[in-house]
Amino acid sequence: RRTRGPQQAGSADCPRSASRRCQGAAVGDAGSAAGFGRPGRRPSAADARTASAAWWDLGALIASAAIKTLPAGTGKDVLARVREAGHAVVAVYVPPDKGRPDPLAAEADALGIPLRRHARFRRKGEALGELVAEYRAFGAELNLMPFTTVILPPEIVEAPPLGSLCFHPSLLPRHRGMAAIEWTIKEGDPIAGGSIYHLADRMDAGAIAAQDWVFVKKGETARELWERALAPLGLRLLGEVIDYGKVNGALPAKPQDEQFATKAPNLSPGKH
Repeated sequence: RRTRGPQQAGSADCPRSASRRCQGAAVGDAGSAAGFGRPGRRPSAADARTASAAWWDLGALIASAAIKTLPAGTGKDVLARVREAGHAVVAVYVPPDKGRPDPLAAEADALGIPLRRHARFRRKGEALGELVAEYRAFGAELNLMPFTTVILPPEIVEAPPLGSLCFHPSLLPRHRGMAAIEWTIKEGDPIAGGSIYHLADRMDAGAIAAQDWVFVKKGETARELWERALAPLGLRLLGEVIDYGKVNGALPAKPQDEQFATKAPNLSPGKH
């Protein structure tokens, strides 16, 4: 996965076809979901098949940071990209119905893809056994969680042979947190980017599978940057990573350089 951009990293860990998809999923905050995976996990070709994937969208569209920049149809777009590439989506998880349309849920239902709605997967720090069993019954080989803001137990994050991927709208390790795009604008960064990364036990700190960058236009808002460049970038990178995994039987995993890590907490209205 090629990590092009200010820090070009043409290592064997990063497929050259991957255009640096730094925004997870984009999302307005996509990658701000915290999970408990094993960063840099690289399964063998024998057990790492990516023919099937469980698509996750747990709370992204109702997360305070994500809602600022994420168009409602984003999850639906990713679902379409995965299916167009010939991958089987074995299940779709979305937040409980709160009375407003969910494009991803509607599309999954129309396609006959198993749809599940749960508000949480843990109670008092422990995984809910019945939900873990439900999930494992689908036999997913890869979890796609670019918009996830729910904390998932390791019993789910680590279950698939290829693990779990998230998308974050920054060039990680810069701007880790719920408001990555807003901080990109606030800090006056001349470039922005997106990152596809493996879930880890710290927020947005997992190994990088793919990254890419774009220029930031003068006077551009966070939403404008997302819609013009980061959303398309994230969709492309995610698709490339999945395709790479199917061909190679493993996913790229380049550890983040902690000396360059910065935080991107939520900003108060009017401060970005």
